[in-house]
Amino acid sequence: MLDWPQDVKEVAKQLGVRKFGVIGASGGGAYTLACSYAIPEQLEFSVVMGSWGPVAAEPKLWEEMAPLDRFFGKLSGRSPWIFYLPFSFLGYAAKRMSHQGFMKSLESSMSEADKRLAADEEVAQFYADDIAEAFRQGVRGPADDAIILYREWGFKVEEIEIEVQLFHGEEDRFAPYSYALYFDEKIPQTKLYGYPKEGHLFIIQLFSEVFKQISQ
Repeated sequence: MLDWPQDVKEVAKQLGVRKFGVIGASGGGAYTLACSYAIPEQLEFSVVMGSWGPVAAEPKLWEEMAPLDRFFGKLSGRSPWIFYLPFSFLGYAAKRMSHQGFMKSLESSMSEADKRLAADEEVAQFYADDIAEAFRQGVRGPADDAIILYREWGFKVEEIEIEVQLFHGEEDRFAPYSYALYFDEKIPQTKLYGYPKEGHLFIIQLFSEVFKQISQ
């Protein structure tokens, strides 16, 4: 996980950007938190949206994972090749199934709010295309990223020194709202924006609000 901030730092250097902000959604929230921990001196802001939690370090967070994630989480402790095969189904389904068929395959991790959003063809297409793109060069990249999320991150969020803004749907089952509450309790400086009756998929509708908050 802590290799990522150094890559971000190098990209910023090559672009001639000294200060910047980071925004991460879902599993990307963990990588945003890694940047917040490792390169705080370069960050103007840090935002996580529906973020994944440090499940390997906190047994309670592990137990609150959705069934599909608990399955993959258990596999992540074994050989990567054992993990790759079932994980590759996500990419295959996103490419080969109808958009609605793909969303149906994820229903065990969806709240009722997410199921309502998933019924919208535009939302379904966005998520199916997003997953298909992640797997376009094969399973290894996204699978390795997922394995990193399920394992120890290499830092404690309590040691983050800058403010982190947390945006999270309170009916989220992909990344339960308890993860946001955990961050709000552990990270010294936070702003928590909870959204009642919203799940995980509504994140894509939040960006204008996020940009409004960070520009203040």
